[in-house]
Amino acid sequence: MQIIADDGVNRDTTTSPLFTIDTRVPAGMANMAFPDTTAATVRVSWTAVTVEKHFSHYEIWFGKNQSDVQNRTGTATEWDFNDDPAMKTKTNGTTIVAGVLDAATYYFKIWAYDSAGNFQELADKSLTKTLAAITTFPHYQDWETGVGNYVLSGIWSRVNNASWAHTGSYLARTGVYGNTADERLTSAAFNLNGYNEAWFTFWHKWDFNDGYINYDGGVIEADTTGGDNWFAVMPASNYHDSTLQSNAGSRWGNPLGDARPAYTMDDFYSAWEKDSVNLSPYVNAPLVRLRFRVGSDSSGNATGWDIDDFAVYASANSAPAITGLGAAAKAGAIQATNGNGTVTIGYEVSDPEQTTVTITAFYRVNATGWIAMTNTSGDIGTVAATSPTTDRYIVWNAGAQLGQTDNTTYQIRIIADDGARKDTVFTDSILIDTKLPVGSLMLTGVDSSKTTLSFTWSPVTETHFTRSIHKLSVEIYKVPQKAL
Repeated sequence: MQIIADDGVNRDTTTSPLFTIDTRVPAGMANMAFPDTTAATVRVSWTAVTVEKHFSHYEIWFGKNQSDVQNRTGTATEWDFNDDPAMKTKTNGTTIVAGVLDAATYYFKIWAYDSAGNFQELADKSLTKTLAAITTFPHYQDWETGVGNYVLSGIWSRVNNASWAHTGSYLARTGVYGNTADERLTSAAFNLNGYNEAWFTFWHKWDFNDGYINYDGGVIEADTTGGDNWFAVMPASNYHDSTLQSNAGSRWGNPLGDARPAYTMDDFYSAWEKDSVNLSPYVNAPLVRLRFRVGSDSSGNATGWDIDDFAVYASANSAPAITGLGAAAKAGAIQATNGNGTVTIGYEVSDPEQTTVTITAFYRVNATGWIAMTNTSGDIGTVAATSPTTDRYIVWNAGAQLGQTDNTTYQIRIIADDGARKDTVFTDSILIDTKLPVGSLMLTGVDSSKTTLSFTWSPVTETHFTRSIHKLSVEIYKVPQKAL
């Protein structure tokens, strides 16, 4: 290129170095397809560009919103040479796109660029992804043979180190996390249809930066749709009753948010601990997935979260059904009035699969903790469970177990256990009185006449006195005549 400046009398000229002008778009790219998918990825293939001297790169945009994908904005995600260096090679015609986690319809669109910014694009194409759910239980994931259908995102990784693992040589581990981290480990999908009870167990240990103030932590979430519909779940440990600070998210940037129950602190990294999540509420859902998330604030970090030996158990066994007599909602209980201190409890029980169940009984005083009954007889221990209308009775010698109790409020609980599942029935609160009246019953005075005798005595102490029954034994001696 030459530039000439001319003032009408004189002129000046400058010439640029040689450069290339490229206004032609790449050509030849065609036939986008999806040859295969995994739990978290989609392989995208295409016919590579054939006509382009100054090829730069391919880029793919994908997401669940078609308009966002077409316009490369909003919820759409870009996949390019930063994710897969082969995307800078003109002859390349395939890549594995990560982060496609959900059972949903995704849209994909591909562009081919040259160094001048000219591009060829193909029309977007949709893929409806399904998740291959696990249906056979128990299911185990100990990481020894790979990740399977589990998804390790961000800094989560499968690590080979026998000294770190709970068992074997491998575990899942975050390692040291960064600021405002949001690191996720997603389980395989589980189809629990046909089961009545299910639970998820795992071993773990953790170290989160706290400084005695809980701004970093880990949580467990569940999804029952196969989509991006995650909600918080509570493990059996109740997160050791720990929560994130009330401003962990709003002020300090933790993606997990504010005041959320979470594994926190750095006191739990010295030993492995077992925890579990009850999946029974979700057995009728299309599928169930769990997600383990690490979230941190804007400063400080720590070792993170180690997890190993996942297991999912499921049972199709139906629970026993235990009720009060006549299928009443509550069991009945009544204390005998003959002074022997016994309480009789009535109930009914049946089980769809088992012919017997194990019956145990408990009591509590004034709504405190439950205590196992002793000194019992009747329908307790192994009890037939084939008839839902057969009346069953437990006789409890409350006086022998409780000693002397004076009209105290008790509640009774009966549990039926078929070896896999349990059912419970309670009684209403009842008053139990095994304490004898106290006080002197010694006669204090006697009056007599020719035909009657009258006596006086000191009254007893008894809060719940109802009546007295007296038995009088009198011996009459006839005085000899001569003695008179």
